[in-house]
Amino acid sequence: MVPRQSGHSHARWSDGPRRALRSVPVGSTEPDPLSLLVLLVLATIGLALWSPAAADAAQKLGEGCSVFKKCGKGLSCHPFIQKCYHKPRREGEPCMAGFGCDKRRGLTCEAGSQRCRARGKIGERCHATRPCDRGLSCKAFLQRCGLPDNGREKDRVTRAYRAQSRKYDRTHKSMAADMKAAGEQPGRDHDARRRRLMRDTLEKHRGEGFTTVTLLGAVSGSFIAGYGHGRGYAMSQKGRDYACRAVVGHSFTAGAAVGVSGVEELGLWKGSIGDLAGETNGVQGTFSLLVLTFGGGIHWSVGAKDPTGITTVSGGGLGLDIGTEYVHGWTILGDSKNCNALKW
Repeated sequence: MVPRQSGHSHARWSDGPRRALRSVPVGSTEPDPLSLLVLLVLATIGLALWSPAAADAAQKLGEGCSVFKKCGKGLSCHPFIQKCYHKPRREGEPCMAGFGCDKRRGLTCEAGSQRCRARGKIGERCHATRPCDRGLSCKAFLQRCGLPDNGREKDRVTRAYRAQSRKYDRTHKSMAADMKAAGEQPGRDHDARRRRLMRDTLEKHRGEGFTTVTLLGAVSGSFIAGYGHGRGYAMSQKGRDYACRAVVGHSFTAGAAVGVSGVEELGLWKGSIGDLAGETNGVQGTFSLLVLTFGGGIHWSVGAKDPTGITTVSGGGLGLDIGTEYVHGWTILGDSKNCNALKW
């Protein structure tokens, strides 16, 4: 005869996490807290790893990713960074072997930054892993994108400069004197002085056929070949009203020059502001010795017989530049501006 058990009958589990569960009395309807906790943890982990809902929650662009967090359609997880990016990579996104850039968009993986870059525009940096845009070439020494050298145009412009430089000598001297006088005016509102200089110069030389004036703050560097980058404004007058637009200028020079400089460039141009956009070729005579820089240039639109504009520069720098230099320029126009609120 089997004796009756006193107390409660116990069920024991002998492997895995079941050991962590306490015995539950036979017929008991009350859940054991520790048992419920273990079951809840196990269920949560299982759902996170294996449930269809978790699999469908793909990571979006720029979100973190791993073997357990897959990227969404059209994206891939970038090694080391562990974030989702386009596949193939787009401009500005990280790239490496096996995770290349979108060639259909003209992108290349730039060495060093390991980022996808578009082809260089006029004046932008270029090198072996960042070529220039179509129709441009990477200038030796400068490592900047520019238009290919045109030997015939250079020779034509140089001859024209020699023939017409004396014609514009008086205008150059007048512009240089006006720039000096504007700089010596009392007061601290330099932008107001620059705005007055532009208006006065335009009024003074309109009879010579110039209808647009520019004033740019420019920096340049050269070692035999040189590159200059300027930002400022263009102004023209229609009746009693003035119209202004932002201007960005890029220039490439070829001549016996060594050094760096920061100058202001005052220019007079024929035609409207819209005619400034695009390419010009010219020659400038410059004197730069240690901390002083000044000079003037004459510029032609490509193929034009008569000069398109003349420029005068004044400023300071560090280097040596004496003589004439061939100047290849490219002007980009920006937004329209209030002529009474121009700030450099």
